Amino acid sequence: MALRARGLVALAALAVAVTLAAGPAASQSATGGATGSATGSATGSATVGAERFDSFMRTAAAPCNVAPAQTCINAAWAFADRDGDGSVSPQELAAIKSELDAWAQWKKPSMGQRDRASLAIGEMMVRPLRPEQLVEGFDSDGDGLLSQAELTQDLTLDERPLPELLQDKEAVDWQAVQQRLGAVAPLIALLAQAQGAR
Repeated sequence: MALRARGLVALAALAVAVTLAAGPAASQSATGGATGSATGSATGSATVGAERFDSFMRTAAAPCNVAPAQTCINAAWAFADRDGDGSVSPQELAAIKSELDAWAQWKKPSMGQRDRASLAIGEMMVRPLRPEQLVEGFDSDGDGLLSQAELTQDLTLDERPLPELLQDKEAVDWQAVQQRLGAVAPLIALLAQAQGAR
């Protein structure tokens, strides 16, 4: 039986993270490929951010590929909710975006062509999206924060893994996502389709 949740996992940078975590780039990180010091492209706090994001990718890859979507969403939520208060703030979203950028610069040289293409789509999606825009689009209770329910409201969750679910046009209300995020929504759909074509 499908559970109709109250929002979409497309918390932009987090959606990119979750989708990439389910793809070969994460598997490469998880198996030791594309590893090394982040100091080649990142320094200081960027290094810490890249390593933190890489750790998330390695941890999330396996469950996102095979476990029910909610398992992947929970892992991504735990990564995003830095202060553990059950919600994600614009500041937490900005930190994720920064870590994704640092990770991408670190990993890009060692990625295959398909992974670089998926990453490029993700970067196109994340760059124009401001954390405040994401909050405004999904924050149904007006508290200036995002709950997991708000972020998954346009997604019908069931027992399928998240990458499979995101490819199902019946499971994602892309029209509602388009209304919330504007031009970024088709890029999220494109990224999900690109991951599914592997």
